[in-house]
Amino acid sequence: MNELKNQTELDFMGIKLSEQEKAVLELSANEIAIQQMEKTIKELQARKKELEAENEGLKESLRPFVGEVIQGFKIWTKSGDSLIIDKGAIIPDEFKRVKVEPDKIGIKKAIEAGQEFNGFWIETKHHINLTCII
Repeated sequence: MNELKNQTELDFMGIKLSEQEKAVLELSANEIAIQQMEKTIKELQARKKELEAENEGLKESLRPFVGEVIQGFKIWTKSGDSLIIDKGAIIPDEFKRVKVEPDKIGIKKAIEAGQEFNGFWIETKHHINLTCII
């Protein structure tokens, strides 16, 4: 929300808002802007996916012309090797990696039950939300 513009408009109309009222209005405007941004991001991601699929088709259509020049663009290929693993394949132990990560739910329950751990604590956060009642 453009604070200067909106405050000038409010002053012109003779309306004075408390800091809390200003915060509610600004929070509301920000929430609307965030929702619009999330919608736009989803639309852009979907469009990107469409364009990537379209590009793959276009590239395949040019496969017969590798080595040729079309409109000043040389058509060429690049290759690389990828390992493919079947769903039922058994991975040999010497080629397995183990990722260690904290069991946050288990640790939280243990702390709530009275256990103490260095570097871990439970923090309560309070989230402020607005509900339009008009």
